[in-house]
Amino acid sequence: MKNKKFECGINRELGERIPEVKSFLEGLNSRVYDLMDIFSKQYYVHKGFKGGTSIKDVLPVLVPELSYADLAIREGGTASQCWDKITSEKTSLAERARTAHDLELYCERDTYAMYAIWRHLVGLVPSPKAPGPGA
Repeated sequence: MKNKKFECGINRELGERIPEVKSFLEGLNSRVYDLMDIFSKQYYVHKGFKGGTSIKDVLPVLVPELSYADLAIREGGTASQCWDKITSEKTSLAERARTAHDLELYCERDTYAMYAIWRHLVGLVPSPKAPGPGA
């Protein structure tokens, strides 16, 4: 899914740039869990993953109604390149705005995909039954 080390590193960098949120981001980092661990450690295996553990392998199997097909940016490598593009002075303002919008849509979908996978996994775990009378 996501790379915990990368995500936490970004939060650390943000904390250095914006000291007033540093302690919040440090606390957030202490609570980050990488969903990829569930799949890479084979706590949950499905033949549809075809041995893969990335969001692009898992999402179509667990949440088939959700995809990236309708987006201009469809994967993380392209998203990183787009970030470089919108921060470059060589890119026109119009191109920056369009690319920033495309990147925002990708990040929104990617975040929601993580949530949707998490919800699917939570749904697999039976809820504990409440104790009955006299328990």
